[in-house]
Amino acid sequence: MTRTGPRVSVVIPTTGRREMLHRTLLSLARQTYPADRFEVVVVDEGSIDGTQAMVAALALPYRLRYVRRTPRGAAAAWNAGVRAAAADLVIFLDGPTAVGRDFVAAHAAAHGRPRRVVQGPVIPVAALEKSPDAAPGLWDLVRARFGPGNMSVARMHVEEAGMFDEEVRDGAWAGLELLDRLQAMGLTVVKVSQAWGWLWLPPLSAADLDLLRERARRRGRAGIAYFRRQPTWRVRSRLGLFPPVFWLDRLLFPRDWPDAAGFRRWAARAEARRPRLVRFLVRLALHHAYVEGLREGLHGLGEGRPEARQVQREL
Repeated sequence: MTRTGPRVSVVIPTTGRREMLHRTLLSLARQTYPADRFEVVVVDEGSIDGTQAMVAALALPYRLRYVRRTPRGAAAAWNAGVRAAAADLVIFLDGPTAVGRDFVAAHAAAHGRPRRVVQGPVIPVAALEKSPDAAPGLWDLVRARFGPGNMSVARMHVEEAGMFDEEVRDGAWAGLELLDRLQAMGLTVVKVSQAWGWLWLPPLSAADLDLLRERARRRGRAGIAYFRRQPTWRVRSRLGLFPPVFWLDRLLFPRDWPDAAGFRRWAARAEARRPRLVRFLVRLALHHAYVEGLREGLHGLGEGRPEARQVQREL
């Protein structure tokens, strides 16, 4: 492997995901890219699960920077990572993602031409046993996501664009909002299948319903902050800001049944016997929480741009 590739900083935000972060850092230790040409910046937003001690105990071939800070949202964590990074090329990687051996090399090689944003596939898996070195199959790539959770761009372009918008507190929306601005600056998005990552998404469970619903509600509110910045048709489509979405939600949740004690007792009993049905109902409940978050965010659009206020009237 050539030792003249660009220097790279891999920025990873994390909160309370010690075991998955451990796997991520070890997968980065097996890279084909020279270890003296890349570093990893971990931005820990208040983990209390022993993450700091785990990171301190690791012996890794690359330089590891650990930044611990008070939680201020994913966008603020991304920005803290950019400020701490030493390299000119930055890879943004979601914390619960383990990567293949050519991950850094594939990102670096794709920046052979200037003014590019490079995205690799993120493939969801439900078990930690999946080896990050296992090459994804066709079905894996079909269901893979390309987005800001596996994205690289020159640091100067991130700074020129104004960094991540910290008012958009959800990491995915904040990443897409920055990506929109980068494309408006004339950067080209390139998808590189060799830069894959396995994203750990544990199965949905009724036992976690309260926590999952609050996350979904926050994501809805953050989506409206994204739309306030960029009230475009594309952003509306991403968020689902259309009247039928809200009409259907009112039809399916006339009395907010996920809050009912009877539903929760039934779900707890039925989960072992009918897991698919319970997971389906949990997904419905999470979508309802997301729409609730959209509604909460829409209340704050009164002072927004005219296009945003028009959507508020429609919904």
